[in-house]
Amino acid sequence: MYDVSLSFTIDYGSFPVASVEAFCRVDQMEEQSLGTVPSSDLGFYHPRAASGDQTLYYRLRYVFEDFGGPVIGAFSQAFEIY
Repeated sequence: MYDVSLSFTIDYGSFPVASVEAFCRVDQMEEQSLGTVPSSDLGFYHPRAASGDQTLYYRLRYVFEDFGGPVIGAFSQAFEIY
């Protein structure tokens, strides 16, 4: 089994520090949410992500829980790991 560690940077603009939600798709399977981490962590760890000859596709998005409802950013480009 292989673990994956992702590192990222965020240009918050006028938005506050919040959370980053991570998604993963293995080969041609359906994409799944892996969970969220504080955006100030600047990284996400995915233990036991793959077992061998698989291609992993990761996408991230910004999520902020506001009084008026959640603010959900657009997905990042897919990061391919093989």
